Amino acid sequence: PEDDAVLRGWADAPESDPAMAIMARSVWMSAAGDGGLRLGRLNLDIAAHEATVDGTAVDLTKKEFDLLRYLLENKGIVVTRDALLRNVWGYEYEGESSVVGVYIRFLRAKIDEAFGVKYIHTVRGVGYVMKDGE
Repeated sequence: PEDDAVLRGWADAPESDPAMAIMARSVWMSAAGDGGLRLGRLNLDIAAHEATVDGTAVDLTKKEFDLLRYLLENKGIVVTRDALLRNVWGYEYEGESSVVGVYIRFLRAKIDEAFGVKYIHTVRGVGYVMKDGE
């Protein structure tokens, strides 16, 4: 309804305009209305703390859920390992930086590999990006 009209208005915005992309993504997330985040066949229900692919539950630990949520909230944006450590593990985290790669592998095994999709992409030397690559 009203959100659909707003989204249609931004659909014609130049893709090269990062400010418009961020605003459109914010409206897209709020348009879900139920506190959920979606990408292709993947749905993350924030309120219920559940992840599903095609309606099939994906068993995630709290940290896996938090990592997936952060990546989905930044869908289409390359997120650095440092940003993930700060925003998912917290500033006080002082463990090995390889922890991000380990948890990315966990998510890939539980989502990408288990369901034959490709949502989590590596940008070599930079970080990770969530996008629909089916």
